[in-house]
Amino acid sequence: MSRPQLSSQISFSALEDLSDAQRHELGAAAREESVGDQPLISDAIDLEELAREYENGDQSFVRKILWLRNRPQGGFLTYYKTRGDGDCFYRAFAFAYIQSIIHINDRPLYLSVYKHIESTHGMLERAGFEMAIFMDFWEPLRELLRRIYVTDPDIVELDDAELVKALNDPETSNSIVAYLRLVASAFLKTNASEFEPFLFAYDGEKGDGGPPSMDEFCSNHIEAIGKEADHLAITALSRALLVSLEVVYLSRSPDNSGIGAVGGDEDEDKGVMAVPAAKPPANTFALESHPGGNTAPAVGSLSVPGRQRERAAQQAACEIVRFEMPTEDGAAIGTHAPSSSTRRPSSTLVTLLHVGALLFRPGHYDVLVKAPKL
Repeated sequence: MSRPQLSSQISFSALEDLSDAQRHELGAAAREESVGDQPLISDAIDLEELAREYENGDQSFVRKILWLRNRPQGGFLTYYKTRGDGDCFYRAFAFAYIQSIIHINDRPLYLSVYKHIESTHGMLERAGFEMAIFMDFWEPLRELLRRIYVTDPDIVELDDAELVKALNDPETSNSIVAYLRLVASAFLKTNASEFEPFLFAYDGEKGDGGPPSMDEFCSNHIEAIGKEADHLAITALSRALLVSLEVVYLSRSPDNSGIGAVGGDEDEDKGVMAVPAAKPPANTFALESHPGGNTAPAVGSLSVPGRQRERAAQQAACEIVRFEMPTEDGAAIGTHAPSSSTRRPSSTLVTLLHVGALLFRPGHYDVLVKAPKL
């Protein structure tokens, strides 16, 4: 299939003649043209620089960024900016994941994390992926992980600066992105019965009014390079790798934004509030919180177990979504073969790593870095 060329002369009627795949490629070409020479991931940038991007625009963004810096539960000082090419979530996740492993400072835990991500090979094979293909994508990630706790004097030990350098190499970076996409896809496919009910948001995508099959969804939305991640992809990847993470939403909202007027559960440790989610637009997922921190399906929203929405009880706060291991028996986690007869242990025993926080701006993910604890 030839790639449609960008042109300022393209009309809406011409766009209507393109297939969905051609429209996706056209969008990808537009993103590539817009980012220009932007690095795949930047060096650490002071969060004040992000505030300056918005100082001549909507001031609610500026106030929320200042709240992030001074958040009572631990402020964020810097961030790593990723290229907005449709792969930014997976690239940001890769950076945060590997950086967290670098800073583990616990060799036995490092070995456990390495052994677990290596175990994803079996899950990928069960999902139908050929080893000859996914091992090529795995190799760059393996090489980076082996540079942690390195003992060979001829190998440069991986640190934050070396990680930025490595993930700016297109071959290394894009291979790791592809591998993480395959892991998320394999997790969904090997646990399809748990996740298929969530595909209702894609009703009508096939043209027959019904949702796609899991294979179709994964092929078109997870495995396809340049396709942005949604909450289902994030849930699958975090649960497959036994990690928790937070996504901080930087979005436009009025100062009062209903805070204090919405019922919710106070987080006794962090002084934050879990609040009901608004009705999501098409192809997005949301949570509705209930007393006790549990979640349940609601009309117009989708409950994805193990995540809580939190918002600080003050003005100009960002909404934060936590992706954690599910607490109910029988929920899929890790890379084991699904078995209805196997009872899963408490999630507190299986979460290997917290990878920190990603900053979401509409259509884009960056990596947030917390201020060090004194």
